[in-house]
Amino acid sequence: MRFVLLLLFAAPAWAGKLPRGVSASDAQTVERAVGAMEQLVSSIFAVRGKCNDVAVAIKRTTATDNELYGELVAKMDPASTKPIQRYSKKKYAKRFKQMNDKLEPSTLGCRTHPAVAEAWKQNKLLMESFGELPPEPPAKPADYGAKTMKLDAALASYRALAVKMARTRRCVTAAKLVPRFATAKKRLSTAHEELDQATREIVSRDRDKDDIDATMKFSATRDRCTKNKRFARAVKRAGLDAE
Repeated sequence: MRFVLLLLFAAPAWAGKLPRGVSASDAQTVERAVGAMEQLVSSIFAVRGKCNDVAVAIKRTTATDNELYGELVAKMDPASTKPIQRYSKKKYAKRFKQMNDKLEPSTLGCRTHPAVAEAWKQNKLLMESFGELPPEPPAKPADYGAKTMKLDAALASYRALAVKMARTRRCVTAAKLVPRFATAKKRLSTAHEELDQATREIVSRDRDKDDIDATMKFSATRDRCTKNKRFARAVKRAGLDAE
């Protein structure tokens, strides 16, 4: 039954009224399923690296998640399956990508942990949305630290500026930090690009080198200050308005 959720996500957000074949009840159930997954993924992300806690986070909602999955499957009769899938593809692509981006670092180091593996399999909403846990990445080579020194420095600056903006209550003050944050982001991107392919692949799976927290902090600041004209202009000039 994996097609039920794996086919839900893939395109720009849906605009307008519900399409033919999708009832308000159908849309409500899909929304509840996506919302439940977001809460679960956030819970896992909050305790990433602590395998026992990751397992507990998954188990905590398994009963209700499985009930919700059952409701979703029950709606997939021959007449409604394709309309619901098309609707969901158009509406939830961005949110599903955000969940995927958080799950990748959240499960590193815990993918072969017995409690995590078992909890993951028991949660139908999780399993049918994301599939089996992927394998752990290969061991880091001896020169990994030397190769990623420039990246580490760029990442530290990126994280620090994101935190500083998030802690700044006045949006006008936060606006002054936007150009520096944009520069830090470019330096981080350049540092990634300068890595050889093998090192870049390891970095992409290295929980200590992910920029998700910092990116989310900046997004939260941008959302909070979106109505401040000075902040909005600074973001647009820096090319960060489409982040």
